[in-house]
This record gives sequence, C-alpha cells and structure tokens, in this order.
Amino acid sequence: MPVRCICGASSPTRRATCRRRVKTLVYLALIHLEQKSIGEAEAAATRALALATDDAEAINAMGQVHYEQQKAEEAMALFSRALALKPDLADTHNNIGTILKENGKLAEARDHFIRAIEIKAARERLLFQSRRYEEIRSRRSASCRHGSARARCGDAGAGRADVAELCARQGL
Repeated sequence: MPVRCICGASSPTRRATCRRRVKTLVYLALIHLEQKSIGEAEAAATRALALATDDAEAINAMGQVHYEQQKAEEAMALFSRALALKPDLADTHNNIGTILKENGKLAEARDHFIRAIEIKAARERLLFQSRRYEEIRSRRSASCRHGSARARCGDAGAGRADVAELCARQGL
C-alpha cells in the first residue's frame, strides 16, 4: 500500500519528493533521539507524520520519541500501528521486543527480537546477492565484449566459465 501524502501531490515526481522529505524528517528525528534532543526529535517526527500519516517509519520514529518520554503504552500503540502497515520493519520489531522485555513478557519479546534479526539477515543476504549479481553481469558483459580477443590469445571461454561457476554457486 503506497504511503498517503497529505500534500495532495498528483504527479509521481511530487509524490517522490514528498516521500524523500518524510524520510529525511524521520532520519532527523532519529538523529535527535541519539543526541537525546527529545523535543527536536518529536518536532521532526510530527512534521513527518503531518506529511504522510500512513508512513510506518514515521510512526515508528514517533513511537521511539514516546518511549524516550517514558510513555511506553503510547509507544507500544504506535509500534503496533507501524507493524500493521509494514510487517517487515526490523526496528519496530526490536522496539516492541524492548518494551515487552521491560514488562516481563520475555517469550513475546524473544519472538520480536528473533523476527528483527531474521529481517535484517534477509536484507543482508539480498544485498549480498545483488552485489554478486552485478559482479556476474559485469563479467558476462566483459566476456561478450572481449570474446574474440580471448580467442586469439588462447583464453577463449575462461570468462564464461567463471560466470558459470558464479551462477552455479548463487543458484542462478
């Protein structure tokens, strides 16, 4: 489900600009939280939510603000709302796990911590596979461009064998 921007942007370019603005405000809120500038973090998260009321990252950031303000119930409600919008947010699972742990609900907290780790690990695997894919593509294009030169020097097909090996290892 796309994030609804209240700016009323009708063109894809304006919607993209709105999404970038929301993302920037979320990052700003998180930076302020790290610096323990809770008021400024709240202002940035509020501005992000004013632009996009259904943005899971903005809702999560506001939940973190409430958590830092010792408002665990409000924070948990916001984290649950963010998770309903985007179930694969590792940070939100981690935040929920933290609150559950503090409330003595260790089994539930463990489940959320494990889910956060699984999401981050899956993202890392995807990033690794993406890099490997790009490496394979560049080798393929290099072997295609220089195939005749390799044939002349007696190394014909060596590049293709490397690509085949990489593809086999990656299951491509």
